[in-house]
Amino acid sequence: MARILIIAACLCGLSQAQQPAQSQKNPFEPIPSPPPLATGPGVIEGIDFRGSRHFPQDTLRRTIFNKVGNAYSADAVRRDVLTLLNTERFEDVRVSTEQGEKGGIILHFVVTELPPAH
Repeated sequence: MARILIIAACLCGLSQAQQPAQSQKNPFEPIPSPPPLATGPGVIEGIDFRGSRHFPQDTLRRTIFNKVGNAYSADAVRRDVLTLLNTERFEDVRVSTEQGEKGGIILHFVVTELPPAH
């Protein structure tokens, strides 16, 4: 019985010795910054909303699919217009584009809010 315990203890000691020591992460190590957003022709450089008095721009930006840094696509812009209309908060949504300072595209969404229901 003692031999079995000694053999078991030796095997356990060997298996622990064979495992590589895990390096612990430094909790004060700086977090790597995200890669820079793509810029240039065909890339969305900015998204702007006009005409909305009750909904902040940040809320509207989260509602649509396009984001700054995405490649411009007319189909994606149409999808964003439909998404905004389907919220049933706007009676009209129009989009215009403008070239940005970095050569990208700035999307201007002009929205007309529905009158408040009484």
